[in-house]
Amino acid sequence: MFLGSIGVNLRASAVPSPPAAPAGLHVTGEVNGQVGLAWSGVAGASSYNVYRSPLSGGGWARANSSPVAGASFTDTGLRNGRTHYYAVRALVSAGNESGPSNEASAVPHWIIGWANLQWPPARGGDLVEPCPASVVGGAPTCAKPS
Repeated sequence: MFLGSIGVNLRASAVPSPPAAPAGLHVTGEVNGQVGLAWSGVAGASSYNVYRSPLSGGGWARANSSPVAGASFTDTGLRNGRTHYYAVRALVSAGNESGPSNEASAVPHWIIGWANLQWPPARGGDLVEPCPASVVGGAPTCAKPS
């Protein structure tokens, strides 16, 4: 029976430490199915990952399909009227992630471009009373005041 020793040479390689956590995460826009985000860039970070959750403080899933190169991101394909919570982590080239940024929340929604808050709607200022309910040819008719 042979008992021998095997020499193993392990060299310590320098693993870059994670960068500082991004700061100043804020919502830049909430529109139909989309949320715009921006944050302060981190020195030494090569890119960022953006995380989304339906809950404040946890349940995070990555929102970006590949690392984000700049300090802004637009999350698309969201359901309107639901609150989404976000956090960002900085990455170094080796893939080490920082701690999370501050949390920001957003609610994507339809944009209302114009709304008439008066009833009945004025037609050039020539109506003084609501139109009668008479319909001629499928459209309401209103007489101008004399």
